[in-house]
Amino acid sequence: SGYFRLKEAALEESPAGYVSAFKAFTEALAQTPEHPEANFYAGLMLENGLGTRADPQVALLHFKRTLESDPSHPRALAHAALLALRGHAEDIDPQIAAKWVRDAQKFANEETRAALQTAIAAAKGQKSRNGNYNPNDAF
Repeated sequence: SGYFRLKEAALEESPAGYVSAFKAFTEALAQTPEHPEANFYAGLMLENGLGTRADPQVALLHFKRTLESDPSHPRALAHAALLALRGHAEDIDPQIAAKWVRDAQKFANEETRAALQTAIAAAKGQKSRNGNYNPNDAF
């Protein structure tokens, strides 16, 4: 089935394997655009430049689609929150991005929670340097 082909593609860690995996995910999304795992893995690959050119903003859109299908997908929440905190959420409603950050902290493991706290502190520092930090902001 297509799902198992996607999982197989995701497990093949090599440059050619990444290209093949990205192709498999984009083909799956052409047939089922809301497929949560295909969106998640396509986002992960776009975020990290695996099998395709890195594009954090497009990656964020894939994580957003994953979360539209599965609002508590812990890995999509973490990646979406981190990308938003790193300034890649210009096209995303700030309230949605803030919710991702809050929810990601709830569902994250200890390592991800630490990465989120570091990113939150950096985002607050950047906003403070720019003169537009509000302590009531989610980040």
